[in-house]
Amino acid sequence: MLLVTFTIGEERYAMRTDAVVEITPVVRMKQLPLSDAYVAGIFSYRGTPVPVIDLCQLFEQRPSLTRMSTRIILVRHTAASATSHVLGLIAEQVNGTIHRREDELVPSGVTVAAAPFLEGICSDADGLIQLVDHNRMLPDSVLARLFQSDQLAPAPTSASTSRCAIDAHVSIAPAVVNDEHS
Repeated sequence: MLLVTFTIGEERYAMRTDAVVEITPVVRMKQLPLSDAYVAGIFSYRGTPVPVIDLCQLFEQRPSLTRMSTRIILVRHTAASATSHVLGLIAEQVNGTIHRREDELVPSGVTVAAAPFLEGICSDADGLIQLVDHNRMLPDSVLARLFQSDQLAPAPTSASTSRCAIDAHVSIAPAVVNDEHS
């Protein structure tokens, strides 16, 4: 299986790429007043509003740092009702991809009730990597608020996925630096 890797704080994480639609640089977002702190806002993806979650805020209760490697990972989020929408996840240090076999993922041996999205772990020469399941990151009540409108981006079908940045590998779009102070 192919995994996209990223870092939050000092910890490394990975996510299966089978649900990844595209990985983009961070863009300016519309803030949602009075929303949960980890809801970074919404932005227009191919003309459709997409809600964005800040993984650093969700995992460590701090906003993501603005780095050249900070990205929005767009995923097909499938709700319990089997409906599917595009969800953006801001992650720091999106490092690339790694290949792992299913049997290389092992249970961590620890269950964290507040983090049901934590799955198995794998390792490489730099240490352990925690696998996360984006479909289990948010409570149903939050998902209901984020995806209450039919105007939010429906997830691309498998036919339209071929034109996205994910196929046999993940393409990570380069950051665009806009230095207004020079």
